[in-house]
Amino acid sequence: MNTIRLMVVDDAKGFCKDVRLGLSGDRKHPSITFEVIKEVESGRDAIRCLELGEGKDRPDVILMDIEFTEKPRPNGVVATREITRRYPGIKVILCSFHDDLEYVKHGFRNRASGYFLKNGEEGCSDLPEVIYKVWKGQYYVTQRILAQMVTLLTEDPTGLTPREWEVAHLHVQGYSHKEIGDRLDISTRTVESHLGKVRKKWKVESREEIKKKLEERENMMDPGNSE
Repeated sequence: MNTIRLMVVDDAKGFCKDVRLGLSGDRKHPSITFEVIKEVESGRDAIRCLELGEGKDRPDVILMDIEFTEKPRPNGVVATREITRRYPGIKVILCSFHDDLEYVKHGFRNRASGYFLKNGEEGCSDLPEVIYKVWKGQYYVTQRILAQMVTLLTEDPTGLTPREWEVAHLHVQGYSHKEIGDRLDISTRTVESHLGKVRKKWKVESREEIKKKLEERENMMDPGNSE
């Protein structure tokens, strides 16, 4: 039987308790045991413990909070970078309430292997699976963040979503807001909202300016159109 050794780095005792409860309820990995070998309250304390500990006393996976109440330096992301640089065999899962993709991107750029939302739909009952995947060398993001990433990837190169592109294209053809709504089976208010986002993203106002941007987009997608 394999044991995955864990360190929990968080100054919220409630989260540490939830982690232990979540791990105790695991039924998916009968050949794996999860052992919390250390709980500390900051990234600074985590680094100090690793410096003092021998190899067998070091964790395989660290659950790392991003921000600490007392604001000791370093924060969780910087601590993750330092730990994984000095101890490349240790995997770090960032645990946070923030679902902003900027936080996620910053975390992975600093060598995190996972990003877990404390207030996510999965809850701590899914932590055994999350930890297991990261321990096996996979990356993990919670479903809410994954949905945001998919939405971002489906935007076209100019930053519009597929629906915004459809509305803008019909708009420059001279259709009224009502006619666009009828064609796309959406309300006039929704049409206006999409056009407002198009103008904001492209920093334009007039129909002609939107038309010019759309033509630039088509050339971007098919360079042959510009010849």
